[in-house]
Amino acid sequence: MGEISAVLQQTRFRPELVEPPPDGEEAGAVVQSWTGEKVRDLIRAPDLMRRYDRWMTLVKYKMPRLNEVLGSDQATELNDAMLLYRVPGDFAFVHHGAAAVKLIGTNLTGTLLSARSNAIARGVAKVYTKSIAVAEPFYIRHIASVASNAHFFSEQIVLPIAADERREVEFVLIFSAPLDDKTEVLTAIFERSQIGMIAATSSHDENGKLQNGRILMINSVARKIMKLPDAVGSLQTVRDLGPWFRDGALWTKTEVVTQDKLTHIHFHERGSGKKYRVTIEPVQNFVLFSIMDASGLR
Repeated sequence: MGEISAVLQQTRFRPELVEPPPDGEEAGAVVQSWTGEKVRDLIRAPDLMRRYDRWMTLVKYKMPRLNEVLGSDQATELNDAMLLYRVPGDFAFVHHGAAAVKLIGTNLTGTLLSARSNAIARGVAKVYTKSIAVAEPFYIRHIASVASNAHFFSEQIVLPIAADERREVEFVLIFSAPLDDKTEVLTAIFERSQIGMIAATSSHDENGKLQNGRILMINSVARKIMKLPDAVGSLQTVRDLGPWFRDGALWTKTEVVTQDKLTHIHFHERGSGKKYRVTIEPVQNFVLFSIMDASGLR
């Protein structure tokens, strides 16, 4: 198998910005909302900021209609948008763009907001109603729908839209963006684990024995145990783990225990006398190496 170059990845938590409390639902609620001057400081996604700025420019002259907010690239803008029409006591989805459908996990075109009887729907309905009542944009953060496989939290811009030349608000135009990515969150958890961890792709022979694979991530605990520098190093493939995991190299193998799909290999480190247990676990097309100090074990 030819060697596949890779960059060892490290992640660090990015501290949250200090932000004002929500105007709407209390802190910790599944839906939080803000309006006024705070909105500009809270928006994270550049596309949401661009659309918010466009609406704010247009409203200086008059409440904008849909075509005015969408501008010249209407197809792209509508692809990312949800358009809801105010009906008595409710909102009807009259448009749900393909990108917005992918983000939420379901197509809501032709349905009523009240048909989604969950806390998110009830929370955003209150914000949409306020936006129309005061004719001002709102910024929303909410926990993502369980239908989404990509992220945990979303941000939205709610833009009130005029229906006709009377310039009375009848619609709300919604643009959404993920605030995070589940992969990013899980990677952060991986990095902060108290156990040394290495994740790699897997390559097996015809008997199912692990042959090689490309190392994807290695956390700081594993680096410390294996005395690796924080910078990019020579560990690029599973075979590169040989000096540690191959008997008689830097570590000496003392015991191998198999348990279901797990393989536990006990090693003795030369010089220091420390003992380590390496657990090898296949996870779909990947393999996970967990390394822990076993000096205190039997």
